[in-house]
Amino acid sequence: MNRNHYVKQYLPIVCIFLVLLGLIAFNGLMEPRGAEARRALVTFEMMQNGDMMKPYLHGHPYFNKPPLYNWVLAFFFTAFGSMSEWVLRLPGVLSLVLTSPSFLFSWKDHISVNALPCLGLWQV
Repeated sequence: MNRNHYVKQYLPIVCIFLVLLGLIAFNGLMEPRGAEARRALVTFEMMQNGDMMKPYLHGHPYFNKPPLYNWVLAFFFTAFGSMSEWVLRLPGVLSLVLTSPSFLFSWKDHISVNALPCLGLWQV
């Protein structure tokens, strides 16, 4: 078997493994801050109020961002039964894990095999 076969077969697995390893190894080193913490607070208030259509932040309407990401966070918070830092970051990590292979498979016929690792890991 040649090198190209191994790259095509194992590169997506290695990329996913490295992203998940980074998530597990570095979880807890940096507390949620900025937009990440704000989105968690907005989602918490939406769930606490029982009104998933109107986002609030500190009791005031918060219409700076569309609520789709808050709904995704609410789904993960409910599914895992936790509002931990790990669950808060999981949607972002899953989107990265799913986006990288989609770029990899959509562009693999248009670039050389040597550039595939860069394409698969450009977001990491």
